[in-house]
Amino acid sequence: MGIGSRPPVASTASPAALLLHGLTGSPDEMRPFADALGSRGLAVSTPLLPGHDDVDALERTGWRDWYEGASAALDALRTTSDRVLVVGFSLGGLLGLRLAALRPADVAAIATVSVPLGMPAWQRAAIHGLSRMRTGPLGRWIGALPTGGPDMRRASGASGRRGALPFPALAQLLALQREVDALLPFVVAPLLALHGALDRTADPADSARLVQRVGSPRAARRLLPESFHMVGLDIDRDAAVAALVRFALAELGDPT
Repeated sequence: MGIGSRPPVASTASPAALLLHGLTGSPDEMRPFADALGSRGLAVSTPLLPGHDDVDALERTGWRDWYEGASAALDALRTTSDRVLVVGFSLGGLLGLRLAALRPADVAAIATVSVPLGMPAWQRAAIHGLSRMRTGPLGRWIGALPTGGPDMRRASGASGRRGALPFPALAQLLALQREVDALLPFVVAPLLALHGALDRTADPADSARLVQRVGSPRAARRLLPESFHMVGLDIDRDAAVAALVRFALAELGDPT
């Protein structure tokens, strides 16, 4: 049974980690991080976000649905763990930042991986236009944005990603970016931002801006020199995992 088919996992161990995957993705893309944190004694939760069963379901959900799924998983962890690290990849990073801003008592630390804080104006305009067309009378003529495969240099490793991005879901991502941008000063938990230097999906400058804008007393950025967007599965995977484990143990304590 793959990690993506399991329900959120929690135990009586403390501290814990909540790992949130990206848009069109699944918990499989968080597997290296989950395995490493679990091996160090952290309780690990890897929920499948609402709407991510298939592309049609994703088109019918929005960022509030995704956030509610992440928030419910955090609630479940907090019943048994007093210190929770939230780790979010791409979309999951945005959701994690919103959790940290709105629920500071429940998020002891946060790590983002390849966080997309914004998009160029022309991309935003195109997404909004195509999303409106998709939900209008011409919707059956508008498809989805093909992804062209996982954004990583490593040739092997399953990502669990869908083959297309529905334009309405991309419009919801833009709305979440605006929401999170306004909340960044309210993120006070210690922060680690991991980003591939060669990322073609989320501009590496986004993570640099992130560490400057959050209210965290400790905010650090680690640039992975050989990786594209999917850092957890790419060439620098081992370095990214090691950096995350060090951050988790430093901020939450070593349960082993």
